[in-house]
Amino acid sequence: MTQMNVSRKKYNYNSIPKFVINPYWLLGFIEAEGTFGFKNLSPYFQIGQHNRNLLVLNAIANYL
Repeated sequence: MTQMNVSRKKYNYNSIPKFVINPYWLLGFIEAEGTFGFKNLSPYFQIGQHNRNLLVLNAIANYL
């Protein structure tokens, strides 16, 4: 049996250029990944992301 992850690349996320968040990008991201709802009659908003996406979440937090 062969190892599936033997040739998997490890990416250096520091070498990826910084992306610019603008209102249109943020709107599209929220429409795709965001959730609005009510819990116990209180409104909430959340973005469900993997912990590997902290770069994106931190960039959104800095933008807001």
